[in-house]
Amino acid sequence: VIYRVLDPAIPIHDPYSAKIQKCNCNEHSHRCHFDMAAYLATGNVSGGVCDQCQHNTMGHHCQFCKPFYYKDPTKDIRDPGMCRACDCDPDGTLDGGVCDTHDDPMLRLIAGQCRCKEHVEGARCDRCKSGFSGLSAKNPQGCQRCQCDPRGTVQDGPQCDAITGDCFCKRLVSGRSCNQCLPEHWALSLDLYGCRPCDCDVGGAYDNQCARETGQCRCRSHMVGRQCNQVQTGYYRIVLDHYTYEAEEARLHQFAGKWEKVKVSVVRPGPVPSGSPCGNIIPADDLISTALLPTSRYIVLSQPVCLEQGIRYTIRVEFTHYGGREHLKGAAVLLDSLVLVPRYSSLEMFIAGDAASIARKETFERYRCAQQAHPVIKGPTPEACAKLLTSMSAIIHQGALPCQCDLQGSLSLECNPSGGQCQCKPHVMGRRCERCAPGTFGFGPGGCKSCQCSSQGSQSSFCDNFSGQCPCRAGVFGLRCDHCQAGHWGFPNCRPCQCNGRAEECEQRTGSCLHCRGHTEGNWCERCVSGYYGNPALSLGGQCRPCPCPEAPGSGRNFAVTCHQDNPSGTVRCSCLGGYTGPRCDECAPGYYGNPWQVRGRCQPCTCNNNIDLADPKSCDRRTGQCLRCLYHSEGDQCQHCQRGYYGDATQHTCRRCSCNYLGTVQNKCSSQDQCQCDRHSGQCQCLPNVQGQNCDRCAPNFWNLTSGQGCQPCDCHSYYSLSPACNQFTGQCQCRPGFGGRTCSECQENHWGQPGQQCRACDCDPRGIEKPQCHRTTGHCSCRPGVSGVRCDQCSRGFAGDFPACQPCHQCFGDWDRIVQDLAAHTRNLMQRAQQLHQTGLAGAFEGPFRRLQDKLSAIQAVVSARNATATAIAHLLHNMDDIRQEIADITETLTQLEGLLTATQDKNFNANHGLGILERGVRSLNLSLADLKHQLNILINTNVLGVYDSVRQSFVQSREAEHQANASTLAVPSPVSQSAATRRRTEHLMMSRREAFNRQNAANRRGLVDLSTRTRGLSLDLINEKVREHENRMFLVC
Repeated sequence: VIYRVLDPAIPIHDPYSAKIQKCNCNEHSHRCHFDMAAYLATGNVSGGVCDQCQHNTMGHHCQFCKPFYYKDPTKDIRDPGMCRACDCDPDGTLDGGVCDTHDDPMLRLIAGQCRCKEHVEGARCDRCKSGFSGLSAKNPQGCQRCQCDPRGTVQDGPQCDAITGDCFCKRLVSGRSCNQCLPEHWALSLDLYGCRPCDCDVGGAYDNQCARETGQCRCRSHMVGRQCNQVQTGYYRIVLDHYTYEAEEARLHQFAGKWEKVKVSVVRPGPVPSGSPCGNIIPADDLISTALLPTSRYIVLSQPVCLEQGIRYTIRVEFTHYGGREHLKGAAVLLDSLVLVPRYSSLEMFIAGDAASIARKETFERYRCAQQAHPVIKGPTPEACAKLLTSMSAIIHQGALPCQCDLQGSLSLECNPSGGQCQCKPHVMGRRCERCAPGTFGFGPGGCKSCQCSSQGSQSSFCDNFSGQCPCRAGVFGLRCDHCQAGHWGFPNCRPCQCNGRAEECEQRTGSCLHCRGHTEGNWCERCVSGYYGNPALSLGGQCRPCPCPEAPGSGRNFAVTCHQDNPSGTVRCSCLGGYTGPRCDECAPGYYGNPWQVRGRCQPCTCNNNIDLADPKSCDRRTGQCLRCLYHSEGDQCQHCQRGYYGDATQHTCRRCSCNYLGTVQNKCSSQDQCQCDRHSGQCQCLPNVQGQNCDRCAPNFWNLTSGQGCQPCDCHSYYSLSPACNQFTGQCQCRPGFGGRTCSECQENHWGQPGQQCRACDCDPRGIEKPQCHRTTGHCSCRPGVSGVRCDQCSRGFAGDFPACQPCHQCFGDWDRIVQDLAAHTRNLMQRAQQLHQTGLAGAFEGPFRRLQDKLSAIQAVVSARNATATAIAHLLHNMDDIRQEIADITETLTQLEGLLTATQDKNFNANHGLGILERGVRSLNLSLADLKHQLNILINTNVLGVYDSVRQSFVQSREAEHQANASTLAVPSPVSQSAATRRRTEHLMMSRREAFNRQNAANRRGLVDLSTRTRGLSLDLINEKVREHENRMFLVC
C-alpha cells in the first residue's frame, strides 16, 4: 500500500508535488491512510494510520494488543501470535478480566498480569485472600470478610473456608462464626481450646449444662456456686453418720469373748407397695445377724437395708447369745447409738459406667471415705472425701438441708456447712443445739447451767434436765446435794448443832451457831455480847447481865464497849468507848470534852483539827473543849491557824516554816536570818523594793543584786548596745550585742578597749605576762602580773631579771643602789625639762642681761644715725657706744668659747660615766648569775655530798663579800662612778642652759652688724651725714 505525504510547504492544491511512502503496520494490516493529526504528532515524519489491524492488534501501526489481550514479550512485534488472550477470572478481576497489555517498569505493568479486586488474589484473580470468602462478580471488592469470632477461631492459617465462609473453630467451639461453645462448655476466650468445661458438680447440679457466658450450672435446691458445689448460707450437707440415733449414755465393758447372734431387724409400719423404691424387698431382707467383737467399738452390718423418706421405722437390736467360756449371769451391753449410713455403691454418680463415675468411685474407696462415719471420735475429713460427700448429700436430699438451729440454744442461725452442726451456747448440745448436755440443766436463752452436783453428797454427776435436782444420798439435802438439813452440820457427815440451847441452826461446814439468843455470841453461843457480862454456858446455867457503865445498854448512858467481872472480888470492870474514861466510863478522856454525868450528856472530841496529843490530859479543856496545847506549829482556840513564822493549812497538818530569803525580805519581818514572818495562808514574804517571789528570793525583771540587802537595783542595760533590758540577777551582766561589753554593754566587748560606737580595739597583751585578759578599757594598758611590765606586759619589770616570761627578782642589793639611780633619773628628767624649756626660749633666757644692754646701745646708735642734724657731741657719744659694744661682744665671745670647751669636756665625762654604769650593770648581772649558779651548786652539794657543804658555803661567802665590796665601791667610794655621774649631770644642767649653735648664729649676726657700723662710722662726717639724711629721709636701719 502506498500513500502520499504532502509537504506542508507545498500548497494543498498541488497534489502532484506530494511524496509517496509505504504503510508501516508491522505486517498486521495491508491498508492505511494519511492523517494530518498523526503527521503533526510525529513531527512531520509520517502521517500514515493503519486500517483493519489483524491478529488482535490495534494502533496507528498495529503495534498494540486489543483489550483482554497482552503482548507476548517472547515474540517479535510482527509475529501473528504476538497478542495472547488474558487468562483472568472475570469475577475476581477489575474491568471484567482485563490484564496488563505490555511490560512497563515505570508504570509497574507486567504483560498478562491480571488486576485483582481488593479482597482477591492469585495469578488469575481466582481466589479470595486469607480472611475472606465468597468470590463473586457482583461484589465490587471480589470477596467478603470472614465473619469469625477471634476468640473461637484457630489463629494459625486461614480463618474460614474460602468457598463456604465457614470459620475454622477451636476444639471446644462451634458455629459458622465460631462464636459458640460446645454443649457443657462456657467462657469463649482466646484460650487454646476456646472454651472451658462447665464441670458442674455431679450432685449439686441437675446436669452438666451451664450458662455459656457465666458458666453458672443449674443448681439443686439451696446449692450455690458456679459449679453448685457449695451450700447456701443457713443450709448444710450431711455427713455419712448424719442419721445417728443416740441411745443412753454408754458404759462399755471389755470382755474376752464376743457377743454372738446379735439380731438387727427393721420393723416397718405396714406392707410395702410394689411401686415404691423398696417394693422389691422380701421379709428376710429386714432381718440381719451379726457379732460384736471386743476389739471394736462399732460394727457395720453386712448388708444394707432399704428405707424410704418420710416413713417412720423401728430398728430393733437383740443380743441373744454371749460366747466365750465364761458364764456371766445377767450379762448386758449398753448401746450408744444406731447409725444409718447411705449405701454409696447404689448411687448413680458412682455406677454410671463413664470414666468420671469410675474415677469418683476409685477416689471414694482409695481415701476410705465410707469409714469416716464409723468411729465415735471423728478425725479430719480428707478434702477429696468432702467434695464427694457434698455431691452425695445433694443427690440424696435433692439439694442442701436447712440448719434449723434452735433460737434459744444456738448462737447463730447459721450452721457448719459440713454436717449442719449449729454453734451452741454453753452446755448445749445436739446438731440443732436443742437440748442440754449431760451434767447440765435449765435449757433457755442463756444456754444450760452446770448441775454442779456434789461429789460427796450426790449419787451421780447428772441432774434433772429441767429442775437441776441432783440425786442426793441419804441425810443430804439441797439442789446440788451439798449441805445438811436444818439443825445439823459437818457435810457430808451431818450431825446436830451444839449451841447451849440458845440457837436452832448452825453454819453447815464449821458448826458455828447462828442467831444466838439471850445476848450471847460465839461459835456455840458460849459468851455474852458486848455490853453484857456473865457465863451463859448451858452446863452452868448462867445468864448475861447488862454492864453498868454507868448505866445499862439502851439507857442512853452506856459508854462502854463491854465489861467483865473479876472472879475473886466480883467487881464489874468497864471497857470504855473511845473518849470516855473512869471505872464506870462517866468521865471524858484526854482530848475530849462534855458532861457525861448529865442526862443525854456526851463526850465529844475537842475540835483541834487533830493538832493535839490525845494522851496529854491538858491538851484541851475538858469542859469547854478549848485547845490548849497545839502541835505541828499551829495555834488558835481550835488549833486552826499556823504559828507566826509558819504558813499553810493547820487543819491538814501542813504548817511549814516561812522560807523567806533574808536578803530580799523587809528586815523588820525577820528576827534573824532563819526566822522571818510571812502570810499564814499563802506563805508570801514581804519583799524589799524590786524583789519578787513567794520567798523574796529573786529580783524583778530588769533588776539585779539581791545580795545588797536593800532591794534590787536596775540593770541599766544600754538601750541600743544590749539585746534586752534584762541582766543576770547575780552579776548584773547584760546581754550585749556583738562588739560591745561591760556590765551594762556601754563599753567595748570583752578583751577590747576604746570608745564604744566609735572604735574598739582588741587588747594587744602578751598572754604570758598578764593577770587577766581584759586590758584597761580606756587606755588599753594591760594588767601585768608581778615582775612583768610594759604596755603589752611583754618584758620583765624593774627589779626583775631573766628572759621573759621567766622573770626572777634581782638580788637584795639591788634595792640599795636602785634608790640612788632613781634619784639620778629624777635629776636627769628635771634637766631634760629645763633643756626643753631652753629649746623653746632660745639664748634669750641665758644672756638676757647682756643682750638687753646691747639692745639699748644699738637703739641709741640708731637714734643718732637717724637724726638729721647730728652734732659732734652726738657722734662722739656714738663712737663711745660702739667701743663699748665691741668690748662686750669680745667678752661674750670669750665666755662662749670657754663654755664650749667646758661642754665638750662634760660630754666626754658623761660618756665615760655611762660607760662605767654599763660596766657596773653587767657586773651586777654577772653577780646575779653567779649567785644563781652558787645556789644551784649548793643544792647539788646538799643533795649529793654532805661533807662538802661547809667548803661550798665558805666559798660562797667569800664571793658574796667580794660582790658586796664591789657594790659599795661603786656607790660609796669618792670619787665613785655614781658620784661622778651626779657631778657630771649637775654641770650638764648649767651648760645645757645655752645652746652653742644658737649662740654662734647670734654672735655671727652681731659681729656682722658691728663691722657694718664701724665701717659706716669711719666714713661719716657731719656734712655727709646731713646730706645722706636729706637724701634719705625715709631710710631706716635695722640691726639684728
